[in-house]
Amino acid sequence: DVYKRQGINAEYGKIKMSTRSVLLTLGFFFCISLLVQHVKCHSYVACTDYTGGAGGRYDEGRCRGWPRGWWGMRFGDSNNQRGFDHKGTNCQFSRGAGKNKPDARYTRGQQVTLAWPAMNHVTSQCHVKNKFGANRGANHPDNFLKLFASRTSENPDATSANLIHDFGAPGGNGRPGTGFQRCGDYCGSDPNDCVCTGSFRVPNHLQDGTYTFKWLWEFNKGEWYTTCWEATISGGAASGGGGGGGKSDNPPPPGQHTCAQQKTWGKCGESWMRGYCCASCGHC
Repeated sequence: DVYKRQGINAEYGKIKMSTRSVLLTLGFFFCISLLVQHVKCHSYVACTDYTGGAGGRYDEGRCRGWPRGWWGMRFGDSNNQRGFDHKGTNCQFSRGAGKNKPDARYTRGQQVTLAWPAMNHVTSQCHVKNKFGANRGANHPDNFLKLFASRTSENPDATSANLIHDFGAPGGNGRPGTGFQRCGDYCGSDPNDCVCTGSFRVPNHLQDGTYTFKWLWEFNKGEWYTTCWEATISGGAASGGGGGGGKSDNPPPPGQHTCAQQKTWGKCGESWMRGYCCASCGHC
């Protein structure tokens, strides 16, 4: 009887250990699944010159320019979704990563469209259900979305001198059709793969050369996501020295004051005026 009890206890111990191992394994994979979901819950620029529209499925065939490390930043179908997530204000990869896809080529004065996945970050009354299965909607923050560029730095600073475009993030809760949330028919699309777009015009004062662009998005306050890429600029109206044409007279962003006003106020010598109001201020 003693030996039998010992044998039963040993078997019980094995079963207990086996159960514990199964639970630990399940817990491990559960944690991994949460990590994967978290990784997939933020956004990035997937295309740096997109000729498709906002909303619906992303069409990779309409992309003419790619970011650094493009292989981890594709989306649009289950085979391509990589769930890239780069937090911080520095560039996601060093310059030259992913050179088997072409960098963008821009022309001064060209309107360029960027594309990024919604990743379920659009304020809406759809896609989020309550416990009864009805749409309850959700608010998603959108505090800052701007584009910067530099010809001399591989990791452009987010300064007014480098500012190319402000996409108009409203701050606080985002609003569909503004800032990050320009996502077309979001409610009629997959909430993760729905394509969002933002357009900017290449400034006429930029001279010929290769520039590093930085897309900088603040989701929650102090929570930044960044995408960098290179683009070659040539052609179009030049502001002297770069590729022909005379001096331009474009005011600095956001552009609510004219060059004449800036000159009258004595702002021509300010650092944030470099490359702007060339004719009025007599520099560049």
